[in-house]
Amino acid sequence: MISVDIRTPEGIAAYKAYHDPEKLYKLWKEENNLEAARFLGDSYFFGDEKYGTFKDYKKAKEIYTEIGEDKGNIIYEEEEDPHTGIYSISGPIENIKKIKELIDRLVDRYGMGDNEFGLYVPMAALMKALVGSINYDGNLLYMDQLNDTTLKITAELNKPEVLKYAFLKAFPDLSIEMEVESI
Repeated sequence: MISVDIRTPEGIAAYKAYHDPEKLYKLWKEENNLEAARFLGDSYFFGDEKYGTFKDYKKAKEIYTEIGEDKGNIIYEEEEDPHTGIYSISGPIENIKKIKELIDRLVDRYGMGDNEFGLYVPMAALMKALVGSINYDGNLLYMDQLNDTTLKITAELNKPEVLKYAFLKAFPDLSIEMEVESI
C-alpha cells in the first residue's frame, strides 16, 4: 500500500524523512510535498512504532482525504500471528507506580481482575492510554510488581515490540527487557 514515488525530488525528500512524522508533516504543509503526506498517511496506516508513529486508521484516512486520495474504507486486517511478550519494566518509582495504577484502572474497567488465567485487558485500551491508538489487537494478561522499581508484564499481541515502544513513548526513562514466545 505504500504509495510514494521515490524517483521524484519530492519522493526523495519524503523518503529521507520517512521515520520522522514531524518532518513529513512540515514537508507536506510548508512545501506542499504530497509524497510526504502519502508517507505520513501510510506510516499512520501501517504503524512505524519504533520511530514513534502508532497505527491510527482515522488519522491516516484524514490525511488521504485531505490530499484527495480515496483509499476507500481503509480497514487493515492483520494476519493473526499472536506472540507472548514478557516485559521486565524498570524505572523510577513514580513511573512504575503510574503504570501499575493505569493497568489497575484498565483491569477494573475492561479486564478480568478475578480470573486466574489472566487479566485480559484489551490491547486497544492499553495502547489508547499509552499512545492514543486503538488499532491494536491482543490482551495484557499478567502484571506482577517485582519491587518498587520493576514490573513484569505479560501480553499477547501480533508484534510484541509495539508494546515496548508504547511504554517507552509514554515513559521515556524506563528500561525494558523483552522476551518473546510464539503461541
